[in-house]
Amino acid sequence: MKYDVIGSYLPPVEFLEAKEAYEAGRISADDLKNAEDKAVSTVIERQLEAGLGLITSGEVRRRFWDWDFYFNLEGITRERVDSGRIYQDMESFTDVMRFAGRIGVNKEHPFIANFKYLDRVLDGRASALQTLPSPSELYLRILTSDTSLGGNLYPEPECLLSDIAGAYNGTLKALYEAGCRNVQFDDTVCGRMCDFVFLKGLIQGGIDAIKLQNDIVNLLNASIEGIPSDMNISLYMSSGPTVVPEWRSTSMPDNIMHKVLAEVKVGTFMLPFNISRPEDLSVLSHLPAGKSVALGVINAHSPFPDDVAMVKEFVREAVREYPALTFSISPQTGFKVSSYAMRGLLFEDQWNKIAELKSIAAEL
Repeated sequence: MKYDVIGSYLPPVEFLEAKEAYEAGRISADDLKNAEDKAVSTVIERQLEAGLGLITSGEVRRRFWDWDFYFNLEGITRERVDSGRIYQDMESFTDVMRFAGRIGVNKEHPFIANFKYLDRVLDGRASALQTLPSPSELYLRILTSDTSLGGNLYPEPECLLSDIAGAYNGTLKALYEAGCRNVQFDDTVCGRMCDFVFLKGLIQGGIDAIKLQNDIVNLLNASIEGIPSDMNISLYMSSGPTVVPEWRSTSMPDNIMHKVLAEVKVGTFMLPFNISRPEDLSVLSHLPAGKSVALGVINAHSPFPDDVAMVKEFVREAVREYPALTFSISPQTGFKVSSYAMRGLLFEDQWNKIAELKSIAAEL
């Protein structure tokens, strides 16, 4: 059986030290850039050593997994808020999204340059994979934010949906021109909408949940419409901080997963599961025959070994119950996590996890 990864990695400790040195003023911006390039190259080489078929830059260059992409689209700017002490003792520092115009593709987007670096380092030794935050992430963030965010630019949601889809579609085509043939959308919106509490909050905020479901499916499909057939698009769906969606709630007829799995036209779905709940595999019944599924079965946010026997039995049951699907196995999420030190995660732990994944795949 094949094994895949979500694509984000903890960087080498030397890069983390270089970032601290830069913020303290001990090294220059050029020194930091060189350290960043070296860190990306190190992560690439380690993926090759691990035998992975699709290689990412590890998202090493990103400060945020999602904001970094949005802030470099046309029409979106970043405002740094560095004051605010009304309700707290400490100063607040955060990045806020603002509109300078309507959202559009930026053909000079840094992600494209970053992909070119990845492709150049790989030099044909494996296929490159570019990860992007899902278009539904941007849409829901705007939809649920202050109504003044879009101003008069987007009086109707259909116009906003169209512009987001166009920006993504244009980005995919620019990546294709740069040589990219594999893209992964990282999505937490669909997974969070399986949570009744989250969904209730949307409804109480005046959002039509059924319309939102249809809008998300249409947005995802519009974003990849007309993309060359040899560009493979995958959709990774987690539930945000809790990682594994509440798959048991998908038995409800109005659950979003019915539509997403049946109607979104990506080639591969990457779905994290709690292996102690094999009954949650029933969500796979919504997938059309022939679809590829990466079962997320390894805990990427723990340095401890997984229950290999339980993982194997979970995967075997999926294969038995859904023989019309093509399966691979993967971690439940990416390895990069801000709370890595608190979790006891070290740079080497992620490679140990991939070795564990590889061993399990070889026995299945």
